[in-house]
Amino acid sequence: MITRENFDKVLVALGFSQDGAKYFRQYGDDYENRLVADFGAETLSYPPSLSIQRETVTNFSDHENFVTFECVARLLAKGYVPAHIELESPIPGGHGSVIGYNDIRVKDNDGKTFLLIECKTADEFSRFWKQTLFNGSQLFNYFNTYREAEALCLYASDWTKDGGLSYVSHIISMRDNEEYLQTNKELKSFKSVGESKGGGTKDDYFDVWAETYKKEFDTAGVFEEEIEAYSIGKLKYTVRDLIEPKDNSILKKKDYEFATIMRRHNVGSHENAFDKLVNLFLAKIVDESTNADELQFRWRGVANDDYFRLQDRLQKLYKEGMEKFLGEEVTYIDQSEVSDAFHFFKNDPDATRDKILSYFRQLKFFTNSDFAFLDVHNETLFYKNAAILKEMVQMLQDMKLKTNAQN
Repeated sequence: MITRENFDKVLVALGFSQDGAKYFRQYGDDYENRLVADFGAETLSYPPSLSIQRETVTNFSDHENFVTFECVARLLAKGYVPAHIELESPIPGGHGSVIGYNDIRVKDNDGKTFLLIECKTADEFSRFWKQTLFNGSQLFNYFNTYREAEALCLYASDWTKDGGLSYVSHIISMRDNEEYLQTNKELKSFKSVGESKGGGTKDDYFDVWAETYKKEFDTAGVFEEEIEAYSIGKLKYTVRDLIEPKDNSILKKKDYEFATIMRRHNVGSHENAFDKLVNLFLAKIVDESTNADELQFRWRGVANDDYFRLQDRLQKLYKEGMEKFLGEEVTYIDQSEVSDAFHFFKNDPDATRDKILSYFRQLKFFTNSDFAFLDVHNETLFYKNAAILKEMVQMLQDMKLKTNAQN
């Protein structure tokens, strides 16, 4: 957690300079675009054009203030204009009351709300994210007031035991994917809620995220080096985006997460589950080794991916790993091979039939369920297992397994 005792180290890591008890950094050519942390007065100063609705965020009294200050430093370093940032935006209640304050509201060049960020200390993050998954919590309450926002972000930063600055961001897109919505006319959209009588409520928007978009979120897309200011979303992940475990704390969290997934989906055979987990390890190591510039071991979100494509990518990686590391040949039929069979033999129906039957025979008799945490023998069970597999992939996708040190 960032505290007064390590805050100076955080500031140095962010590129601040020291002048006595003050640490400062200027952004751009304008002298007033400065962030200043005064350890003598225990105050946090922002550029005058940056709007602050409550002065409680400008001192050392709360550890969360350090996180907010650090987050603003990242935004300014990326090129966000101070005048487009507002701290402690009020959330109105009934009869003129205020029921809360949003930590950071970012506006676009037209003055419209672009991004809402809620900052938490490192030890608070998990608890508040669980609340968000349960009922939308603060983020959706803020969105109910600032409905033009394109995304919501729960953010935390930390000074780790080994002396490094890290952050975590969970980003929820509040923009509809029209192509995805067309796949099922029963799906509700954020737009339909906004256009409904009364304009919808916090719970209505949360329901769209939960039911239509399956509570999907991204762990990158705002603060990363290659993401430009005033844009949200990361189309391609590389091995440089992965987090290398520095100590056992990350691994312990993953171990707990694994056990939680097993309990939630009533997976009885832990021996089989561990066997499938090892298969995933193998697929991920291959991915880090061969697809460093565009990783394939990743769930790309309900609007951009499906269970069939995910499992197909994993099977291909697993086949490569078995052959490369264990010398075992694994049957895998790429979808393009089936399509090519129709193309190559389009004037010869018998040859087409024989080729397709050959592929079917290989898939039916020569393959095992390399990623089956459940015994899959019908469509319903396939989707149940696919849900488990997706969570396992999400559990591992941001962690780097292939390192120079023993892992």
